[in-house]
Amino acid sequence: MKESEIIKHLREQDIIEDQLSGSPKNNDKVNPIDIGYASERGTGELIGDIYLTTAVLKRKQEEDKIREEKIAEIQKILNINREEALKVINLTENKDSDIKRPDKYFASKRKDIDVTIKEIIVPELISRFSINQHSDNLKNCPLFQGRFSWIKNRVKDNGGMLAVYFANYLNSEVGAKRPNWSIDDYEMAHEKLPEILEYAQKVIEDYLGTP
Repeated sequence: MKESEIIKHLREQDIIEDQLSGSPKNNDKVNPIDIGYASERGTGELIGDIYLTTAVLKRKQEEDKIREEKIAEIQKILNINREEALKVINLTENKDSDIKRPDKYFASKRKDIDVTIKEIIVPELISRFSINQHSDNLKNCPLFQGRFSWIKNRVKDNGGMLAVYFANYLNSEVGAKRPNWSIDDYEMAHEKLPEILEYAQKVIEDYLGTP
């Protein structure tokens, strides 16, 4: 099956982390799994807001410093005053920069994770191991045992099970469900994905008995 068809199938299923992730218990905390370290969160929304505000302010300060350095460099190179250099900068910069809009920056990070899982990682696994994503033959795979055994009971096929597995593995690594993640949590999740993919590849390889 072509990767474009795999991606289309996942999109049509609308496998969304917010709807399907987490254990059957309705709580906001996620216990860490064996790999890595995850801290518990209290009132996630409040803590998330604090982390978000602090991180954005810090990055905004860094951006302002870099911008001033660019202005000074343009002044020197073009032999113009600061006001003229500022006009040059404004013409080349995106006025709707995500870093100036915390909500857009946060939404972008969230979308990046979803796209990476559903349009890169899962299609790669399905193609590599010739998995029939419409089937459910992976339901007895060790990936869907123990902490993640509930996935096979709530998701109907291999493609969806893999997508939800990766989303929830990340929740466990971070120590909180996605709505409570901070910007730093998203950064950590992106760094963890290759490690999780390598682990999943080994488990699936052993389960299917393919090299």
